[in-house]
Amino acid sequence: MSKSQDISASINNINRILKLIETAELEFKASVEVSATTLSSLGLSSVLGMSSSSFKDLIESLEMNRSALQISQKRQ
Repeated sequence: MSKSQDISASINNINRILKLIETAELEFKASVEVSATTLSSLGLSSVLGMSSSSFKDLIESLEMNRSALQISQKRQ
């Protein structure tokens, strides 16, 4: 794979992960009426064994990596 293909694949993987997280959160929220904070602390973060703040940090990190990869992709 070329560097450009690697970057595209990485962006696609991050997008898939974020979409899976979003879908799981929406399904959880639909089944249990809870606030966003409670959602993070009771939702995927507990399944993954992460604190709510760590879970939010993970999402922010994935989004920042995606942005950086998209910028790199545009420069090529």
